[in-house]
Amino acid sequence: MIKHLDTKRVQNGLQNQKVTIKTFPGARTDEMKHYVVPTLATKPYTLIVHVGTNDLRSNTPSKLLSSLKDLGEMIMHHTNKTPTCHGLKL
Repeated sequence: MIKHLDTKRVQNGLQNQKVTIKTFPGARTDEMKHYVVPTLATKPYTLIVHVGTNDLRSNTPSKLLSSLKDLGEMIMHHTNKTPTCHGLKL
């Protein structure tokens, strides 16, 4: 879904901010816990994670929600931040 985003176009209009786009085709939500660690080590100001679509066929809704919650908690633990969505606390 995001693999065709053009980094330069996304970064256009942002002053002195670096934009990085990383894709992990076929990765499931539970696997993203591993893939997101190197990105968290760079201490990003903002992190957008698009996950869950590869889990739809093989998981129940409750298992998917549990995996998403676990991923969010792992990200919060590594960043010591409260997750937000459009400025709203989750």
